[in-house]
Amino acid sequence: MRSASTLVIGIAGLAIWGIAVVAGARSVSTGEETAADFDPSTMETIDITEVPPAATPEVSAEEPDLSAPADVDDEQPSSSQPAETAAETTGETIIAQAAPQQPATAQTQPPDGGREGIDLPRPQTSGAGILTFGEKTVKLADIEPTDPARTCTGAGGTQWPCGMLARTQQRLFIRNRTVNCDIDSAEWQGTLEAHCRLGEIDLSSWLAENGWVDTPEGSPLRPLTEKARSSRLGLFGGDPR
Repeated sequence: MRSASTLVIGIAGLAIWGIAVVAGARSVSTGEETAADFDPSTMETIDITEVPPAATPEVSAEEPDLSAPADVDDEQPSSSQPAETAAETTGETIIAQAAPQQPATAQTQPPDGGREGIDLPRPQTSGAGILTFGEKTVKLADIEPTDPARTCTGAGGTQWPCGMLARTQQRLFIRNRTVNCDIDSAEWQGTLEAHCRLGEIDLSSWLAENGWVDTPEGSPLRPLTEKARSSRLGLFGGDPR
């Protein structure tokens, strides 16, 4: 029984092997027939002359030449400032903002013949038109100083302390800043008369223009006093308090 089964299996294996051999032979013969039937002459020949050339993009005559370097303006300033320059600019701005504002109508050139004068620091105001420096006194030229005890009559006949207010206005204007007076020396005794300036503003002109002093006959500042009188400014107006 066992030998019969072995025989059957062997016969089946031989049959399968034979079928595989026959199939392989057919496959080889088919490939050879296909290779033999290939004719290169039957391939379609492409005429390269019929292929249109690639389109060339048109270049505008106005298009800039990117190969040439751009002109550089050697005089063009740099967009960034050095730190030192920026600091100086900032410092100048701060000083300009801190500087005292000058009245737009004040006389800027005193009639002192263009003399450089002497700087006198920390002046004290004892009255409108009077500056004191310790025991030394300067009476401002071309005006009549206003006595601090003077009273003026306002509208309705009311009295007000115009002399004291005139002194206060001069004191607030100078604010203990250095003045320049057309004198020969910072050393003198007693009282002298001079033109004094605060910056470019003549103090006599400022007082006359704002009506805080009167002016004598023949004074070059007389027109300023008359204008202040007609405008009812300072001593010639009412109580501003």
